[in-house]
Amino acid sequence: KNAKLMVGCFDHKFYGFKEIKKMKDIDNFQIVGRGGTDFDLALASFSRDPKVNKIIFTDGFDRVTESNENKKIKNLYWLVWANDLFKPCCGKVVFVDRYAMNYQKNKLTTCTNPPKILPHTYEVNK
Repeated sequence: KNAKLMVGCFDHKFYGFKEIKKMKDIDNFQIVGRGGTDFDLALASFSRDPKVNKIIFTDGFDRVTESNENKKIKNLYWLVWANDLFKPCCGKVVFVDRYAMNYQKNKLTTCTNPPKILPHTYEVNK
């Protein structure tokens, strides 16, 4: 099955999408922004096509407006680290705590036991 991977950055501004086709595209991808998060802006930039998966990587330190337009977005996934208080209006959330992230980063060198707390998810709307 053919699929397209489009990656974009946002903060208080949306910087556009770039298609990722090869590993070198990932290596050369420049992350821009990093301040003044506006989730509503990011959500407005996504396709409304229900066949398209949408993923946001975030620390979740902002709010998402509970607008009817945002609630219509299907196949939206939030990957949130170090902030299990984040509660968006829509989508599925995967929380990753700092311990689990640190374990993944160091598992080959410093950790001898797997973490007791692993990423967990919850569904905001069905």
